[in-house]
Parts: sequence; C-alpha cells; structure tokens
Amino acid sequence: MRTYHLFSLFLLVLVWGCAASVDVESMFRDFEDYEKDVRTVSTDQQAMEILEMGRQKRDEAGALVDQGKKKEAVPIVEQALADARVALEIDKMNTSVQRAEQCRLEVEQARTKWREALFVLEQTEEFVGNEASISKREPESKQETPVLPESTLLPDSFPPATIDEVSTQWTAWRRVASDRKVAAADLESTFRRNQAQTQAEKVDSATVWHHTYLAARAVQSLECRVHAQASEHECLEAARLTADFGDARAEALRATLDLERGLQDDLRSELDQLRAEAKTRQDELFNALSQMEGEVARIRRDARGTIVSLADILFDFDKATLRRDVEFNLVKIATILNQFEEMKIVIEGHTDSIGPDEYNLGLSQRRASAVYEFLISQNVDERRMSWEGYGESRPVDDNSTDEGRQRNRRVDLVIQDTP
Repeated sequence: MRTYHLFSLFLLVLVWGCAASVDVESMFRDFEDYEKDVRTVSTDQQAMEILEMGRQKRDEAGALVDQGKKKEAVPIVEQALADARVALEIDKMNTSVQRAEQCRLEVEQARTKWREALFVLEQTEEFVGNEASISKREPESKQETPVLPESTLLPDSFPPATIDEVSTQWTAWRRVASDRKVAAADLESTFRRNQAQTQAEKVDSATVWHHTYLAARAVQSLECRVHAQASEHECLEAARLTADFGDARAEALRATLDLERGLQDDLRSELDQLRAEAKTRQDELFNALSQMEGEVARIRRDARGTIVSLADILFDFDKATLRRDVEFNLVKIATILNQFEEMKIVIEGHTDSIGPDEYNLGLSQRRASAVYEFLISQNVDERRMSWEGYGESRPVDDNSTDEGRQRNRRVDLVIQDTP
C-alpha cells in the first residue's frame, strides 16, 4: 500500500511539472499573439511603451526557463501578459476614440450646413416681412457626458503602492462599468483572484507586490473598456444628431423656397438684387481680410459670411489674456471691421479635446470674451457683436493629431450681414 501511495505521489509531481511547463510555454505564445496584434495596429506611444515593458519581462522569463527556473519565470511572464493585454486594450480604446473624433466632425459639418440654411431663411423672412412656421431650435444631443473616476492610465499613477489603492480604483471604475453595462466579467475574475492572493496568510512582500501589479493592470483594462464604449455610444448619438441637423436643414430650405414662391416677380428680383449686393460686400470684406491670412489667422467663408479663425498663438498656453506681441494683428482686423459697420460679428471660442470638458468650456468662453473686449477697445461697436464659448464641442479637424488639435484651438469671428 505504501508503494502505491509513493507511486501516486510521483505521478502527481510529474503531472504538475508537465502542467507548469505547458503553462509557461502557453503564456509565452499568448504574449507573442498579443504583441503581434499591438505592433500591427498601434500608433500610440503609451501602448508601445507598456508593450516594451512586457517584452523585457518576457525575455527575462525566457532566460529563467532556459536555466531550468520555470517556477521563478511564471510570475514574471504573468506580468508580461498583463502588460500586453493593457497595451491591446489601449489600442482598442484609441480606435474608438479616434472614430468618435470623426463622428464629432460629421456632426459639426451638419450643424454648419443647417446654420447656413437657417441664416438664408432669416434673411428671406426679414425681406418678406413674414416668419416661416418651422422650429429654429438647434437639435441637441440627448447623451449625457459621463462623470468618470480619476484615470489610472497616467504615467505617474502606475503601479499603485498598495492593494487598498487598487481596490479603491477598481470599485470606482467597476461602478461606472456596471452603470454603462460594459462587459467586464473576465476582468472581475482577474481582479478578485489577485486581490485574494495579496490577503493570503504567510504571503511575502514580493508576492503581494506581484498580485497588486496584476490587479492594477486589470483596473487599467477596465478603464480602457469604459472609454471605448463611451466613444462607441457617442458615435451612435452623433449619427442621430447628424440626421436631425439634416432634417432641420431640409426644412429650412423648403421654408425659404415657400417664402420666395409667394413673392411677386418684381419683389423676387429685388430680393435677388439685395443678395447680390450682400455678396459683393462679403467679397470686399473677404479680400480685405485675406491680407491677414497666415500664422495668426485663417480666412474662409460659408453661406453665413466670412469667418476669421484666430489661432491660439494669440494667447499664452492655457491662458485667456491676449499676448502683447500679437495684439497688433487684432488691431488690423478691427480696422477692417470698422469699414463694414453694417455687418454683425459673432465671436466663438473653441478648444481641442485635451483636458476636462468643463475646463475647456470655461477657457473658450474667457478667450472669446477677451477678443470681444479688445475689439470694443478698438472702437468696434459692441451692439453689433456677441460672443460665446463652445469648448471642444465644435471641432474643425481631427483631435487625434497635433495639427488637428492646433486648428481646433481657435477663436472664430463670424462676420455676416444682418438679416
């Protein structure tokens, strides 16, 4: 009987040893698969840096296996796998975020076309002396901006010092994920398992640190999924909003045509003449402002009128005070505006998408107000001006690139004929 028990024990040890070997080799293969996926699609510096951390650990674990130290290699390759998984989650998140940026652009393009159609309608209403019976209210998003916990993806925030810190982060992000129905059962299992390992009896500090590391990576993966899903939902809402703007634009165009059809031939000719005169004045304004085209301002026009996009070079970083060394550019613009006193000026502040929404909104408002006050100081009649800040909500370019973000940081002067 004793011989049987010894033989059974031998088999168990043999099987355990083979399983450990298979597990390590399997983890190596899993890492290679993750690494291939990330390197194939990633353009994100953070994802590549985290993947490189994993690659270094994977190589270290491989060296230990070559020395016959498979047991020592297991925790190291587990960390490597956790690194690679987070790198892949970051890539997936960024793909969704970039798509959301494109969706915002599509909404803004639809909004601009609607505003152009509405402006033409208002001009026609003013001439006819009759108001179209359509809604002029701007279509609005029905999606609320989620309030998210502090990010765990900031370079200085990883790894947290204790499992208690990680647990606090997990609780916060898990609550958001649950509210938004983000799939996270696999990450829940990973987190709970590693959390339990840190609380086991007679566990050494190295083991605690190891499982804290794995748990923290699970939190980061969860955060990535929350951001990715939020971006996907934003695109769905953007599609609805774009369609609403399209419908509202079509309605404004139809209303304009209906008003014009009701005019007698002589009045229709008069309306055409007024529009031609307004276009001539807009051409003169555009030509006068074109001399300002360059580093400080971009000049363009649409159906509403001429638009001067003032670059954020007018302001110091993160400030709303006009820089003294570039104020003379605004003086030149003000001089031109005073030659077209019949036109109204709408000043619109905009930012890129870096930073909290609320902060960006405030910054855009302060910058728009600063331009408004400066133009008043240059004798531009305040009765023909208004200002508003829109934060990051109205991009003209892709916020995923440096060039796009630079174009989005602007103050627009929309100069249009008074309806």
